[in-house]
Amino acid sequence: MSLADKQEAEIVRIQRCQNHYEVLDVPRTADGEEIKAASRRILRLIHPDRNNHPEANEVTQRVNRAVEVLADKFQRLIYNITLDREPLQDETTESETEEPDVPPEAPPFEREWFFDAPRPQEAKNNHYVYVSLLIVVLAIVALVYLGTSRDPLYSLHRTEVHQVLKRTAKHGIEYFLKPEVTRRSSAVFRQIEKSIEEEFFLKLKDSCLEQMNNL
Repeated sequence: MSLADKQEAEIVRIQRCQNHYEVLDVPRTADGEEIKAASRRILRLIHPDRNNHPEANEVTQRVNRAVEVLADKFQRLIYNITLDREPLQDETTESETEEPDVPPEAPPFEREWFFDAPRPQEAKNNHYVYVSLLIVVLAIVALVYLGTSRDPLYSLHRTEVHQVLKRTAKHGIEYFLKPEVTRRSSAVFRQIEKSIEEEFFLKLKDSCLEQMNNL
């Protein structure tokens, strides 16, 4: 197979992919190094600087986006949860959308129970609500886990890894972030700033009590 044929085949393959793992052709267990190695291999074939295919730019963007998500622990966690529930969205069948038949001879209490019971679509919508709540809970858990790791997401003082100066929206308290954290969502920032303000006022309270005890 010639180089041009390989380039064409790779673009066609990526266009047919359904998720980031398929785009990079890696398993869900792939680590950061495997993800980056796969992206380098693919980009050598599809990058617009090397490939004149009209879809090369769009496909390259898909590869870059896949790397951005899968190489970030937090984004990957949320993506995996979303990926696991995607098949549920196509489960509605024609029989689910039809009104159920109730035998006319059914006793009144049976008819009342039947019609008051949740319809399949309503139950499905409720399922999505529960899954969405689960995603939020897991996101907060992931944030707490990352924040309590060896290098927390933020610091009240500038350090070697915390160089980006920010201020909380509510009280204007200064804090410093790791550069990569600036790409987090607004929900993550709200949780970070809540933790910062709680920590700040707790330390302020302890400092006041210590000074009073020294009087």
